[in-house]
Amino acid sequence: MEFTKSICPLCKTPIDAQVNIRKNKVYLRKRCRDHGGFEALVYGDAEEYLSSARFNKPGTIPLTFQTDVRDGCPSDCGLCPEHKQHACLGIIEVNTGCNLDWPICFADSGHHSDGYSITHEQCARMLDAFVACEGEAEVVMFSGGEPTIHKHIWTSST
Repeated sequence: MEFTKSICPLCKTPIDAQVNIRKNKVYLRKRCRDHGGFEALVYGDAEEYLSSARFNKPGTIPLTFQTDVRDGCPSDCGLCPEHKQHACLGIIEVNTGCNLDWPICFADSGHHSDGYSITHEQCARMLDAFVACEGEAEVVMFSGGEPTIHKHIWTSST
């Protein structure tokens, strides 16, 4: 269906990839020179995947960059001058603590003895940096281990 860039899940080397549709499902197929081929299901309903394309925002260059290019993608974190698109979603990781014990965690969080919780000041600097890059930020997600256990986020049941 289309071509994109990805990384080898083993060595993290940037590689070309294909987005393919097969039996109404969307797959990402890629091949690393050193580790062979990989394929992953990325969407379980190809029709829904295709219809969601109308919400895609055209790529734009960030107003400012957050990092310099040193080792290249994906080793340089943040928005470096090699990025071809702005940040679609700002994610602020407010802590690493978690009380849910999920067997799979996309944030690789949990009960870390050396974990952290950010301060109000750190959060404000992160938001300011995001706005500096985006101009008018559309979406910010507060994430982390389990954000609701951060000492400065109040939760209530109603």
